[in-house]
Amino acid sequence: EADTPLMTPYSREAHDGVAHVERRRRWPLLMLVGGAAIAGTIAFGRRGSASDAATALDTKVPMASIPELEEAEHIEESDTLPDTRINKPHIVLMVGDDMGWNDIGYGSLDLKGASPNLDDLASQGVRLENFYSQHLCTPARASLMTGKYPVNIGMQHEEVITPQSPWGLNLTEKILPAFMKHNGYTTHAIGKWHLGHYTFPYMPTARGFDTFAGYLTDQIHYYNHTYPQMLAGAYFRDLISATTTAFHFYSDKSGILSDVLWREKLADVIGSMDTDGLGLNRHPLFLYFAAQTTHGPLDDIQDERLFTDNQKKVLKTIGNEERRRFAKLLMVMDKTTETIVDQLRDRNMWNNTLFVYTSDNGGCSKSGGYNNPLRGGKHFLFEGGLRVPAFVHSPMLPDTVKGTEYNGLFHITDMFATIIAVTGHDVPPNVDGVDQWDALQGLAEPPRTEIIHNIDYWTFPTPTTSSTLDMMKRPRAALRQGDMKLILHHWQLPWSSPPTASEDSAKPLNQGVVDCGTPPEGNLPIDWLFNITADPEERINLFNEPEYTELVGSMRAKVMMEAENMNMASWMNEDPTAIQTWMHSGFIEPWMTKSSLPAPDYMTTDEGATEDSPEASGNDGQDGGLTDGAEPTDGD
Repeated sequence: EADTPLMTPYSREAHDGVAHVERRRRWPLLMLVGGAAIAGTIAFGRRGSASDAATALDTKVPMASIPELEEAEHIEESDTLPDTRINKPHIVLMVGDDMGWNDIGYGSLDLKGASPNLDDLASQGVRLENFYSQHLCTPARASLMTGKYPVNIGMQHEEVITPQSPWGLNLTEKILPAFMKHNGYTTHAIGKWHLGHYTFPYMPTARGFDTFAGYLTDQIHYYNHTYPQMLAGAYFRDLISATTTAFHFYSDKSGILSDVLWREKLADVIGSMDTDGLGLNRHPLFLYFAAQTTHGPLDDIQDERLFTDNQKKVLKTIGNEERRRFAKLLMVMDKTTETIVDQLRDRNMWNNTLFVYTSDNGGCSKSGGYNNPLRGGKHFLFEGGLRVPAFVHSPMLPDTVKGTEYNGLFHITDMFATIIAVTGHDVPPNVDGVDQWDALQGLAEPPRTEIIHNIDYWTFPTPTTSSTLDMMKRPRAALRQGDMKLILHHWQLPWSSPPTASEDSAKPLNQGVVDCGTPPEGNLPIDWLFNITADPEERINLFNEPEYTELVGSMRAKVMMEAENMNMASWMNEDPTAIQTWMHSGFIEPWMTKSSLPAPDYMTTDEGATEDSPEASGNDGQDGGLTDGAEPTDGD
C-alpha cells in the first residue's frame, strides 16, 4: 500500500475564489455505513454503435451527447437551495456487503478484535439489535435508495442483476441522491452500484450522483478488478469513474487492492470540503460508500502491513482458511472505516458526524460468512438472511443513549426516511420507510410494528434458458407483525457455524465462488410461524398450533392482499449481445441505446403455474484468476 500511487487530486476548479463562510453551528453530519490518475478516458460503446478501441483511449464522450440520456431525469442547478443550506447535515452512507450476524467483531463468536474501529464506534453509539435488510443485494440496495419495499418497485424476485442483465431499478423511481441533490447537496458514490447498467440512464451519475468511482455489477476480484466468471470465453474488467459529463475506465489499476482505491477516492471527496466543512460551492455533502468487502471472491490479502498486531493475533486463532480470508476482508474494511473517520476529523467535521453502519444482507456460509446463532443466510427469508449488524454513532447523540441498544424494529427503508428527516425535509408520502430519528435519540417510542420482508410469486432458481418467469400457485413470502413472523412456501434451512481447521479437508476451499442461492436439494417448501422475540433462532414452528390459527389467517390474508397489489418483477433474462460492446473495451459497460431496448416478455400465469422445484440449474461460469473450473460465483 505504501508504494501505491495516489489518484489525481479531486478537482476544485469550480470552487476557487469562493469567499470564506463565517463558521456557524450546523446540524450533525449523518454518516451511514454498511463499504488516481486515470490512464485513459474511454468512450462507452453501445449496441449498434460500438466505439473503436484505439480511438476511444483518447476520447472523452460528454454525457450530453448520449441520446438516451436526454429524456432521463436530471437535477437542475436551479433545483438546489440557496446559501441557507449550509445549516444542513452532511450525510455519508456506507454499506457492507454480505456481512452476517456473526461477521463483525463486536457481535462475533470467532472474530472478536478483527474490527476495532467499527467496534469502538458501536460501543460508544447505539446498536440496532433489530435491524433488517433484504435477503440479497439488488433488492436491499433498491429499498435503501427508494425507501420502498421490493414488492412495490419490481425488485422482489430472487434473482439479482448480472453483468448481462437488461434491467435495473425502474427509472420512474426518484432515488435518494436525487432527493439530496434537490435539497442542496453535492452527491458522490464510491464502490458497488448493482442497480442497473445496461443503458446509460440507469448509471449512478444519471440518477442524482455528481460523481461515481467503483464497479457496476455484483462482484469483482480485489486486485485485478475483473468479473470472476468467464463470459463468452473472456474475462472483463469492471472498474470505472464517472461524472455527469463523462465516463472513464480505470485501465491502469490492476494489482492495486480495491480498498486502497476506495480510500484514495474517499480522501479526495472528503478532502475537497474546505476547513469549515462546507466546500464544493458550500453545498453539504452526501457520500455513499458501498463497500466491496466482505463479498466473495475471497482473494487472499497477503500484505500484513494492512493489519494491526492485534488483528494478526486474531488471524492466528482462525483455523479454517476460508474463514481466515473472510476475516482479512473484514479487517480491510475496518481500516477503510478508520480512513473515513480520520478524514472527517482532519476537516473539522467529526464532532458534527452521525455514523451508522449496516450490511446489505446476511452472510453466505459458502463464502466464509456466518449468521450463527440465527437460522439460514443470504438469499433466504429466515433471520440469518435478513437480520444484520447495524449501529449509529455520533458525538451529537444525547449522552443518555450512548452505549445503549435500540430494540425497535428497523428496516432498511427506514434509512431512506431517516436521512431525509434528519436533513430537515419532509419524508415523501409514498414510501414504506419511517423516520426513526426521534426514537433513536430516546425521544419517542419505536414507530415500526410491521415489515413486509418479501413476496415473490415466481419460480426460483430461474432457468438460464428462460425468457419468462413461471408463476407459482402461491407466493414465497415473509411478514413480520410485532413479535410474530410468518414465512410461506419456504424451504427448511439449517443453522451453521464457522468450520474448524479439522474440517478444511472435508470442505475444499471454494474461495467464495459457490452460489449460496441454491435451495436445499430434495427439500419441499412448507409454511412457518415464529415468535421472534421469544425464539430468535427460529427453532419452534407454531404454524399448525391451534391457538395461532386466527393469527395465521390474518397474516396470510395480509400477504395475499399485498401480492395482488404488488408491482410486476422487473427481471429479464440475460442479453448475450452485451459482449459485442465489451469486446472493444475489455470493460463491462452500458451496451444498449433506447432504440435497441427489448420489449419485455409476458409472464406465464395460472395455466403455466407450477410448484417450484428444489433443483438448481447449471452454470458453466468459471472463476477468473483463482482456480480453473471453479463453480459459479454467488451472484448478489
